Amino acid sequence: MPHSTPCTTHAVTEIETLIHGGSGLGRAPDGRAVFVPYTVPGDQVRYRIRREYKRYIKADLVEVLRPAEARVAAPCPYFGICGGCDWHMLSYADQCEWKQQLLRESLIHTLGEGADQVLDTFLPAPVHMGYRCRAQLKCAEMDGIFHLGFYRPVTHEVVDIECCPVLHPRLSALLKPLRELLQRSRYASGVSQIEVGVDDAGHARLLFHYYSKNFAAFAEWLAQCTSEWDAAIQVLRVAPGRSAAEPICVRGKRELTFSPGDPQLQLKYGPQDFCQVNLAQNRALVAQVLELAGVDAHTTVYDLYCGVGNFALPLALRAGLVVGVEANAGAIKRATQNARTHNLRNTRFFPADVAHFLTRHGTGQPEPDVVVLDPPRAGAKQVVTQLGTTKTKRVVYISCDQHTLLRDIRLLAQSGFELRYMRGVDMFPYTHHCEVVALLTRI
Repeated sequence: MPHSTPCTTHAVTEIETLIHGGSGLGRAPDGRAVFVPYTVPGDQVRYRIRREYKRYIKADLVEVLRPAEARVAAPCPYFGICGGCDWHMLSYADQCEWKQQLLRESLIHTLGEGADQVLDTFLPAPVHMGYRCRAQLKCAEMDGIFHLGFYRPVTHEVVDIECCPVLHPRLSALLKPLRELLQRSRYASGVSQIEVGVDDAGHARLLFHYYSKNFAAFAEWLAQCTSEWDAAIQVLRVAPGRSAAEPICVRGKRELTFSPGDPQLQLKYGPQDFCQVNLAQNRALVAQVLELAGVDAHTTVYDLYCGVGNFALPLALRAGLVVGVEANAGAIKRATQNARTHNLRNTRFFPADVAHFLTRHGTGQPEPDVVVLDPPRAGAKQVVTQLGTTKTKRVVYISCDQHTLLRDIRLLAQSGFELRYMRGVDMFPYTHHCEVVALLTRI
């Protein structure tokens, strides 16, 4: 771990560029790099040193002394206070250009000069406001006042918000009634989080995380107080030191639905299943994956980290066999149900650790021709090192973390695969985050 020294010294710098992670890069008086969030190249800013390292400094923005021409007025009143979004100071066109540039730089840095020749144009979101279909609203009661919103940057302090421009309007409209409901209740101090979600049809779901006493009484009270709400209400009992139980459905439907692109497919997902936060852009991503997978009626596909079938079921409409693997047993149950609902009998779903599934012998499954990977941020290091021993011809890798994606691509290259295609997909407008899809083929 690098040596670091907390400090609160103020200084001035001019921002030269943006870096992976979203901050602006300037120079301290001694020449070290200084990383300042919420800045634009060309800004002259005053910053406060938050953490000082041997070769660089992490800082907080104090004041923009001279704004860059590219800086725009933030469309969110909580920008810089709420930790949810970090790029409201850029126009949407500039956000997309920077995401493409940073992806190209990461690609060249990891794989060498010329590696960016496989990089396609960036895919912007068709709608970049009100796109977020799910979120985790943080809760806290302080001095008798109930706060509902998101964490302040690099803290666990809840910033109380009344609106959120990137939240789906259906969810943003729930902020006021949720706050009013809990503000006047004796249960407010026991609610730590409310997961909110809305599906393609506009149906909303609220999942309350409750960790205090009188759980049954809270659930009953919640059912009574929300009887006229147009939303499904669920409660999850959170006990310290224990794994979370299944949520209790207080009222409404347990599952929401979304379409991954094919009009005939409507997939159900539960409150603890993974679903992309941007449903419209997810359909564009699925279409890209289908094109890269290049499957036909003779192809066997493994969809690893398959969730409820976001890629697996569209693939099953085209492939001979689709094998889905996912550690979340609940998601596998929903994927199996989704396949049955749509009469897709060429699917097999397994609740298992993905790396363990691939190493286990005697599963009775044919080896994959195509592998689709959509792992969590930690990547799939153990999984990709095993693919070289299979007959896999094509790997389609989807990732929300460029660092682990490029690490795993290097491992795949060592196993006999070559990177053929890569594209950034803007799943998260107004943040520095970028979804990436890549194709590798057997050499």
